[in-house]
Amino acid sequence: MEMRSFILKVLLAIAIVAVADQVIGAGLLYMRRHAGSGSAKDIEYTTYQCNEDVLVFGSSRAMHHYVPSIIKDSLGLSCFNCGKDGMNIFYNYGRWQLLREHHTPKIIIYDFSYLDYEVNPNDNNRFLAELRPYYDNPAIKELILETEPFEKYKCVSSLYRNNSKVLQLVTGFVKREGFSDGFIPLYGNIRHIYEISFKSDVDPLKYKYLEKFIKEAQHDGIKMIFMASPYFNGTNGVCPPVILNLFKKYHVDFYDNEDLEGFTRNKNLFKHTRHLNKEGADEYTKIVVGEIRKSLHI
Repeated sequence: MEMRSFILKVLLAIAIVAVADQVIGAGLLYMRRHAGSGSAKDIEYTTYQCNEDVLVFGSSRAMHHYVPSIIKDSLGLSCFNCGKDGMNIFYNYGRWQLLREHHTPKIIIYDFSYLDYEVNPNDNNRFLAELRPYYDNPAIKELILETEPFEKYKCVSSLYRNNSKVLQLVTGFVKREGFSDGFIPLYGNIRHIYEISFKSDVDPLKYKYLEKFIKEAQHDGIKMIFMASPYFNGTNGVCPPVILNLFKKYHVDFYDNEDLEGFTRNKNLFKHTRHLNKEGADEYTKIVVGEIRKSLHI
């Protein structure tokens, strides 16, 4: 009798935990779906509403360096900046898969960085965190499981899928803002200068998803252009030969602007060694417009 009572208590506890998991997870998902600001709002926008002609992908260097309003005014093409702090090809490919279901842009600009190829297997979770809420999407599920196979068991939990940066999620739900084009300007001038070096080893899985991104975009008739935006200290070899060969294989234009004349060592145009300030972003985007024209032969 005591054993039966114990088993019933255990089953009841499991049921309570399971219900709580689903309820709390659903609440977090609701906040994400109705976010009024922050990264959750941006990814929800591109997943369900985005209709811009030009999309910018990449890490924080994309987010801070490409000004959609200048691209729109210069080319007459609407633009949205999908750049995200610290993200790489896994996140960008996943985000592309989500928006691909409802929208086909004319042009994709990808600001390529070392994050998109370097071997760093212990850091994949932070790239996948904001994709887990979309785990039911077949392409997202495949990406997550190929990158982190053990996620198959963790993602059974609705709470686990949706608990990424809960405080930011709550703040984004409470704080309401108007439409943002995704560009985040940085203000001020560089004060501390440091050298940057990159590893040359290329992660085969990142290479695979970079190639998938290119092939699928071209299959959809999208012009894909890769760029490496300026660094304060000039050329850092951000694009290894194997990646350059990949671009050549698919006839993809790549503009290496790391050591761009008039930018390198110009303190008035940089906020940090890696990031342009608002003035630098404006001036750089004007150059980008010219490179887009060149790629489009207009």
